[in-house]
Amino acid sequence: MSTDQQESTPKPRSIFRKEALEQLQSPEQLEQLLQVTNRRSWLTLGVFVVGFLGILLWMLFGRIPVAVSGEGVIIAPGQVVPIQATYSGYLEAVDLDPGDEVFAGQVLGFVRPTDLSANGADIEAHPILSMHDGVVLEQTIASQGFVTAGQAIGYLQKKSESSHLIVLSYFSERDGHKIRSGMPALVSPVTSAPEQDGSLIAQVAKVSAQPASFESVAALVGWPDLATRLLGETPRIQVVLELRSDGATPTGYQWTSGQGSARPIASGVSTKVKITTGHIRPISYIVPFLEDTH
Repeated sequence: MSTDQQESTPKPRSIFRKEALEQLQSPEQLEQLLQVTNRRSWLTLGVFVVGFLGILLWMLFGRIPVAVSGEGVIIAPGQVVPIQATYSGYLEAVDLDPGDEVFAGQVLGFVRPTDLSANGADIEAHPILSMHDGVVLEQTIASQGFVTAGQAIGYLQKKSESSHLIVLSYFSERDGHKIRSGMPALVSPVTSAPEQDGSLIAQVAKVSAQPASFESVAALVGWPDLATRLLGETPRIQVVLELRSDGATPTGYQWTSGQGSARPIASGVSTKVKITTGHIRPISYIVPFLEDTH
């Protein structure tokens, strides 16, 4: 091939720009690029590793409280008494509302016997008297209803110098057998707002070994209708709770939110109860056989 032909042959062109090739060949530029990329990558990786280890440690060694919930009532033991009719007949002029204050000897209504006297006239109605100073909890038989001698027409909370209150609470058999004396409890009366007032702080004092009977609960609360409501239709384990005293609060009891409710804590108030029975590791929710509630 002649010299002229060689000179006329075009040289192959590079697909890269000259400036780009020079930058890639420059050690300073390459080092700067690698440093920026590595710093960001290590930072992201470090955050991920720390977060993962934190979650793992919490799942392995953290503790989540496990609680059971039930229904209850605040009572003063032995202070609930029946208002009884002394004769058989029809009630007259009986109008008792929950919360009414009464005093010993006060006439609460009348019972008119159904028998007639010898001359055909109605026998005089007999008064129903309150035997104690106290507060009406409930009227169970309305006026004009028929009652027998000794039958309760309502229930009264006696006034007492003792202000000792306890909480009777009831749980399903499954939950009740998890409860032990000394366990912490939270009590929320229906008369308070838990989101604002918090809950009363209490402690388990006694747990029944067997489901509570209607007779035992009625004898304790002195109020058969209340016993029926507490026990419901299924067997219940009875748990007695002691409220923690605190003279600095309006109620005289300790609350989770400091001062708690300003309303007095009275016998007969229904409550929601939550008892902490133990703690569980978070990983147990994923791997159940690692559960070690205690």
